[in-house]
Amino acid sequence: MLRPRPRDASGFAASSATDPRMRRPMKIAAIAALAGLMMAVAVMALLAPRPSPERGDTVAKSPAHDPLAAELARCRALTMPDAGCEAAWDTHRRRFLGNEGDVR
Repeated sequence: MLRPRPRDASGFAASSATDPRMRRPMKIAAIAALAGLMMAVAVMALLAPRPSPERGDTVAKSPAHDPLAAELARCRALTMPDAGCEAAWDTHRRRFLGNEGDVR
């Protein structure tokens, strides 16, 4: 004959975390919480402001507006050394490293 589980002074089962009757509701609650968190992140991503040229935000300079970018785009396709390309890459390197005022 099976004996009932011992109960503590409050009348609850000794360990509700290991009680098989409590496992399923805990799993459902955890999944619901995770789904809610994922939904909140998705809504925040949709509502986040995006850069807009009308507001003056800049996304990236196009080669038409930046002569250096246009020159670098031309130089990417070259296979032979070119003095203009070397100068453009040098300028780009100085601009990227933050020492635009340095002159070699």
